[in-house]
Amino acid sequence: MVLLAGFFLKFYDQITIIAGGFGLLAIAGLIKTLYSEGLPKLFIAGIILTLLILVNNFIYFTKVGISFLPFIQKITFFVLFSWIMWINLTLINRLGQGEMGQK
Repeated sequence: MVLLAGFFLKFYDQITIIAGGFGLLAIAGLIKTLYSEGLPKLFIAGIILTLLILVNNFIYFTKVGISFLPFIQKITFFVLFSWIMWINLTLINRLGQGEMGQK
């Protein structure tokens, strides 16, 4: 709740950087796991998602190409949720086939 209050204060940019850093750590861990589990397509999609997030942050903080930011944010949002659904469907299929933890 304390961080939420920062969105309305002068600390918005700092909170965005901190949240983005934690999100990037979580995605990096997930990408590493996808690679070690032998899921190359999901791994590559995760790399693409990470690059889109970095482009979003670059545009937001430098204001270079700021007019494209809403469009890129929509693409990133779509890719993120598509990737999450793809991971979930893959895990459901693996659970049904008894392949979890095996390569």
